Amino acid sequence: MDKISSFTVDHLRLLPGLYVSRIDAVGGQIVTTFDLRFTRPNFEPVLDVPAIHTIEHLGATLLRNDEQWGEQVLYFGPMGCRTGFYLLLAGEVDTALALPLVIRVMEGIVAFDGEVPGASPAECGNYLSHDLAMAKVAARSYLSVLDEIAAGAAEHTRYPAGDAGESLGFVIAMESELEQLKAVLPPLISVAAAGRTFWVGPGVFAIESGIGELAAASATEALVWFARSQGAPLTRVINAGVCGALVPGKFALGEPLVVEKVVHYEFDLSPIEALMPGQYPGEPSALLPLDVAGLLPDFQRATLASGDKFCSDPALAAQLVRDYGADICEMEAAGVTRTARLHSLPVTLIKTISDEAGADDQAATFWATTKPGGMTSLQLALDQLLTALR
Repeated sequence: MDKISSFTVDHLRLLPGLYVSRIDAVGGQIVTTFDLRFTRPNFEPVLDVPAIHTIEHLGATLLRNDEQWGEQVLYFGPMGCRTGFYLLLAGEVDTALALPLVIRVMEGIVAFDGEVPGASPAECGNYLSHDLAMAKVAARSYLSVLDEIAAGAAEHTRYPAGDAGESLGFVIAMESELEQLKAVLPPLISVAAAGRTFWVGPGVFAIESGIGELAAASATEALVWFARSQGAPLTRVINAGVCGALVPGKFALGEPLVVEKVVHYEFDLSPIEALMPGQYPGEPSALLPLDVAGLLPDFQRATLASGDKFCSDPALAAQLVRDYGADICEMEAAGVTRTARLHSLPVTLIKTISDEAGADDQAATFWATTKPGGMTSLQLALDQLLTALR
């Protein structure tokens, strides 16, 4: 079935407001449908059912008795999502024309005292479900939005352009990292699907992968799938978090780095294929290049070695430097990169140094003392990246 037009509006970007939802030709006449959006979908609490019911009764009564517009009112009723109401008017009517009418109705609800019209057993199918006090609260709150529109706030009268569109995908290993990075991401809500929790916001999908290559690859695949299922396919996958330094003194603890090459150093088909250790079939070398042109030019570049082990062995660190020219190491980037590349998605890896290989106590010290500065620098880098990609 074709998707109806109201489902193509990006409800993650939609603000409370007064919108022309559609204009239809019906039997030779024009009908304008208005979206009176009281609350921000998925971010703010929805309206209580008794309050909605009272607003419906009062609103319909005031609308149909309006001296100017009463004869053109065709319908007024609540949305199933309980975030607002639809108002249908005869004729082609724009927001500027409808705004004074809607303001009058909301002011009428706020000022109303007495018995709610039509709230008796003989007149209403659920006459006990009314709440005039909460209806007034909702109408008063919506009036503040209407006042902003009257003052010229166009973002409350124009739907976010088109479909949910394309989005950035964030794969973050640990909850502690994700919570810090949320500070620079758009407001996010949690959505449970396919046994996972996804964090969703305007132009953003994020997931906490867990530690290790398999967890990261699986989470990346799930994120790609979920974004597509929401009609907002990813344009880039971003992995941000902490890492270890392989070359002592080359980078400072807490310093953010942009990865330009990554190798999965534990992947090895060389005994059965004419491939180097770390080299995937179809790739020219073990080092997977990442396109970082124009991204975060003020931050140092690094080559990252990724594998399913915590690199605390100085001998392993020396080997990774010798064989791959690696500067840093961690446990998820190869899984993220390989999976994203299979979907032809560009990958950006931003890492901050938490410890040096072979220094057993530095990782614990980072989380105890250096984390605030390290996470702040990572937030700064991510914020600049988002600005560059928008």
